[in-house]
Amino acid sequence: MVKKAVKTRPHRITSFELMWNAPVKRMRGPRAQLSVDAILQAAITMADAEGLEGLTMAALAKRLRVAPMALYRHVPGKTELIELMSERALGPPPVLSSGHWREAIGGWARANLESLVARPWLLDAVSRRRTLGPNIMAWLDAALAALARSGLREQNLIEAVLLIDGHAR
Repeated sequence: MVKKAVKTRPHRITSFELMWNAPVKRMRGPRAQLSVDAILQAAITMADAEGLEGLTMAALAKRLRVAPMALYRHVPGKTELIELMSERALGPPPVLSSGHWREAIGGWARANLESLVARPWLLDAVSRRRTLGPNIMAWLDAALAALARSGLREQNLIEAVLLIDGHAR
């Protein structure tokens, strides 16, 4: 019996893998002149200036002086690009007070609001369904740690964080 050769498609990297620094198998061909970091920095700069409505893959490629298809060697698409941008722009959570839980969660909420005011496009980006990256998980963890001292039952902690986050938004 002769086995047929099965063609397999190359694995497209996901935003999850990019956010969590999963090992990436290098594609064949010439060495890439772009990096995910360079793409994200340019995209964030564009969004800061023009909002998400001004961000297109074509405009981003033009800014980076590459062909639009070159971007897709590094990011799967615009949706994933926005997920990566919001993860990067949000950054790590603030260091919270170790004092009273109200002071700590208040600091968290203010820092959350400040990040959204500093980058108005971020509100739209974080409101979309997205992959949870290390920064958003660290923000959640910080809020849960602050509220854990409040006496709330464990099953109510997430609901309280979502309520506070909703008020900041």
